[in-house]
Amino acid sequence: TPSGVFPCDGGDEWLALEVENDGQWASLAKAIGQSWASAAELSTEGGRGAGRRVVDEKLAAWSRARSRDEALEVLVAAGVPAAPVNNEAELLFSEPFADAGFWESVERAHVGTHLYPGLPISSEGVRPRSERAAPLLGEHNVEVLTAMGLSAAEIAELRAENVIGELPRGYG
Repeated sequence: TPSGVFPCDGGDEWLALEVENDGQWASLAKAIGQSWASAAELSTEGGRGAGRRVVDEKLAAWSRARSRDEALEVLVAAGVPAAPVNNEAELLFSEPFADAGFWESVERAHVGTHLYPGLPISSEGVRPRSERAAPLLGEHNVEVLTAMGLSAAEIAELRAENVIGELPRGYG
């Protein structure tokens, strides 16, 4: 304790932090300069755990008064494990993912081309790529049901009874 995500100033900005031991808590308490954080009852994990709700509320008030970057700079400089909670745009363009070619451009029927996460592995510097887009709703119904032994007439009956289909209920 504390361990979680905390709001920051500037709209929908958040930071994540994880105090792993009493030494990190002491560093956090000193870095944020809040008298409540230096209270003796919070110096141990047990004390912080018992007062977790209050610790989280007060830490959220501290972080909410700062930009995410400012709060992170203070915490990281103090040796407290903390990181930004990235929004979609930040995630797409963050160096570790973008530089590694993690995102794949995939063409999908009905929605066009979008970026999707690739596999987080590589072999000899080569990252495997998707062979095709994820299947559409019901795209393989006939193939799967035929392999299960259903006839074309039985599949047509399932479709007519809305047991299977290629569109969500209420469409088409």
